Amino acid sequence: TPLATHFEGKRFNSPNDVIKRRDGVILFTDPPYGLAGRNDSPIKELDFNGIYRIDTDGSIHLLDKEMTFPNGLSLSPDEKRLAVTVLSPSGAESDIWIYPTADGPPTRFTFDRSIELASVWSPDGRTIAFGSRRAPEPQIVLKPIGGGTEQPLQLSPPAGSGRAAFGPGRSPSDWSRDGKALLLFLAGELWHTAPGGGGGVFRWTPSPDTFVINGQFDRTGRWVAYQSGESGQLEVYVAAFPGSGVKRQVSTGGGVLPRWRADGRELYYLTPDATLMAATVTSTESTFDVTAIQPLFKTRRKLRQNGARAPYDVTANGRRFLVNTRPDESGPAPLTIVLNWPGGL
Repeated sequence: TPLATHFEGKRFNSPNDVIKRRDGVILFTDPPYGLAGRNDSPIKELDFNGIYRIDTDGSIHLLDKEMTFPNGLSLSPDEKRLAVTVLSPSGAESDIWIYPTADGPPTRFTFDRSIELASVWSPDGRTIAFGSRRAPEPQIVLKPIGGGTEQPLQLSPPAGSGRAAFGPGRSPSDWSRDGKALLLFLAGELWHTAPGGGGGVFRWTPSPDTFVINGQFDRTGRWVAYQSGESGQLEVYVAAFPGSGVKRQVSTGGGVLPRWRADGRELYYLTPDATLMAATVTSTESTFDVTAIQPLFKTRRKLRQNGARAPYDVTANGRRFLVNTRPDESGPAPLTIVLNWPGGL
């Protein structure tokens, strides 16, 4: 069932990231990335790219229309604040802004003239980890919400890791609920560190020499879901954290963008044909099993196979889903005006 397709009589551009609060309020960004030509698309009806809130009564509220290209979202644990990544028109810079999820003005959070993105909140809501492509080399940075000194993480590969340095692809992936572990995407692998501990970084990736992304902790922090190309195609796996242990392939025939249900008893993902799947799982401290997998419904998405953000969200009980769907590229039928039509008879 479509929840929102238009604002003030005009069709949305191409809603991208979406988040649902526990009380049912929905937040989403509406950049033009799904339109050919983006801002210059002939079917673009809105003259801005907005950030929106849909209340439980169905009313749509525009939080901001002044940002150039609002995109990635991250909701604070208390759900009162929303981190939004905003890209510049040139694409050479992006910053993170913090919005109240009710009403009120935003606050600019990052200021460096570089690409800064992929915000992940600490479990206590006091800190945000984000990726930054600052000179002289990219970083992952921890920054307090209330102001204070930024803490760039020391991201030198440890001796014996087989790596002399990490490449440019660096971003936080997830933060464990106990706050003790921060999962990092570094140069096509998943690593982890103890935030603020100064203990360095450690390779977690259970699939060496393959591209691994989208690591997500379950509620216990014992299991991580991720996608990997180790089988020759992208599939969803679950493996024990932090050390070696049980590992299970969840998807068959392709799978990307895993997301846990709040209680950890179901794991969702998308197949190559954009079908949303649900895997029922059981786990203990030392065991993990997939007991059933079923297709839920076909989505209308053009998937970025290696994208780091899922274009869907699920309620805590797993009964309702939000999916950003592709706009109808055909647009409205053009109006044709024929002059001197009697002469053509």
